[in-house]
Amino acid sequence: MTRLRWLPLISLCLVLAVSSVVQAGEGWKNRSFDDFLVAQGTTSVFVPPVPDYIGWADGDLVTFALVDYAGLANAWIENETGGTQSLGTRVYGTVKERARPDGRAEVRVKLEARNALSWALLLADADFNDPLVFLNTPLSFGARAQDVINGAEPALGKASFDLTFMNAAPGAPLPDLVQLLNDPQPGQAPLSFKFESKACGLKPNGASAELRVRQSFNGQAFTKEIVEILDDKCSDHNN
Repeated sequence: MTRLRWLPLISLCLVLAVSSVVQAGEGWKNRSFDDFLVAQGTTSVFVPPVPDYIGWADGDLVTFALVDYAGLANAWIENETGGTQSLGTRVYGTVKERARPDGRAEVRVKLEARNALSWALLLADADFNDPLVFLNTPLSFGARAQDVINGAEPALGKASFDLTFMNAAPGAPLPDLVQLLNDPQPGQAPLSFKFESKACGLKPNGASAELRVRQSFNGQAFTKEIVEILDDKCSDHNN
């Protein structure tokens, strides 16, 4: 079973746009942000047919959450509905890399997302003998992409992701985060990351709630592992 602190779940290939590397100072070079985006979603195992991206659990393994930090669930919704439905998810950010003495590259990705689809479930409700546990477990907050295209109310919010990792070489293809965090290839290693999100949505009883996620990893251990659903805390989290 994959470690529950980071759990793979969801994405869709976006428009391919590779730009030339330019000098950024102090040994760092800029890369196109699309270099990162197009690398996500190489599998579709956990909530099929929506491609996989990273999900999160709190330190006590009470709540699991998925936040569409790269706009991938939204891209899937748009594709499935021929563009008639969209959550208006916006994603922007930067990618920089620098050569290291061992021939590898240190890469830093910083992104911000708005109107990001968010949902959560209680792990106590999950049957991990079910191969589609993340698809079939009842939700405690929000709605999955599949439910949204069938009329369910989406929970939307903002997210930020700041991560640093080692890659095989400067200019090498950037990895899918699901693969990087769960099965790093030769030359790859996660170094650190910080993820935060807040989303406004509904619980199954129709009550308004807020989903908050905070996760930090310093290279050896998680220093923050918060995933919580707060009643009556809903506000606009897209500004």
